[in-house]
Amino acid sequence: MRSVKARTMAISLAALKATRQSILVAGGTNKLPAIRAALNGGYANVLVTDLNDAEALLREQE
Repeated sequence: MRSVKARTMAISLAALKATRQSILVAGGTNKLPAIRAALNGGYANVLVTDLNDAEALLREQE
């Protein structure tokens, strides 16, 4: 079996930030700080998450 590193591709954070579209897929209240950081940092401009996380993020915007 090939190593995880051999099966993984990555780009730099600067390159990620410069892409036209970057999709973040994450869910679970334990992931809220990471989701918030990625969105606030401009590393993602599309979010796919669960209802509870979406509502929590929206409440923060009020």
